[in-house]
Amino acid sequence: MTIAFCQVAENLMVLNLLGRWNLAAVPDLSEHPIRASDPRKAFCNLSCKLEKLNLSDCLFLKELPQSIRKLVSLKEFSLDHSAIEELPDSVGYLGNLEKLSLIGCSAVIAIPGSVGNLRSLTEFLIDGAAVNELPHTISQLSYLKAFSVSNCRFLSK
Repeated sequence: MTIAFCQVAENLMVLNLLGRWNLAAVPDLSEHPIRASDPRKAFCNLSCKLEKLNLSDCLFLKELPQSIRKLVSLKEFSLDHSAIEELPDSVGYLGNLEKLSLIGCSAVIAIPGSVGNLRSLTEFLIDGAAVNELPHTISQLSYLKAFSVSNCRFLSK
C-alpha cells in the first residue's frame, strides 16, 4: 500500500461504489491497515472513519462478509437494487447506523433479528424486497422515523 493511499484512506468517510455492476464481493475493509495520525492509535484501518457505504446497483454482489460488523463508524449503508441475497447477522453490530436501505433488493427474503440491535437507526427502507416476514426485534428500534415496505408483495406480517 503506498503512502499516498494511506494518507487518503486515513480520512476516508464515504465509499461510493454505486453502479459497479461487476463487483461480486466486498473486500474486507478492516484488514487494510493505515497509519493513524493519532499516535495513540499506531495503526488504524479503512473501517475506522467510514460513515457512508453505497453498494447500490452492484448487480453481481450477492453476499456481504461477516466482517461488515467492523465498520463501527458506519451511519449510512445503501444496497439498493443490488443482487444481495441476505443481510448477515453481523449487521447488528453497526451500532452507529442511522440509515439502512435495501430498496429493490428482490433476492432478500429475510431480515435478521439482529437489526433490533441497531439502536441509532432512523431510516429502514426495504421497498420492493422479497421479504416475507419481519423480525419481532424491529419493535426495539425506538429512534426509527422512516420504515418503508412498499411493494414487498410477499410480506404477510
